[in-house]
Amino acid sequence: MLISCDNCELIKKIGNLEIELIPDNNIIEENNYPDWCGYQKIDEK
Repeated sequence: MLISCDNCELIKKIGNLEIELIPDNNIIEENNYPDWCGYQKIDEK
């Protein structure tokens, strides 16, 4: 349940579409990490 959200208004309908957020119990945890951190040098052509 959303209790507060920094002065944002809750959106439940857009036009004739209704929005409903449902928690997903089948969470897929991904362990995708980059091969490097920081900056990489861009070689001049």
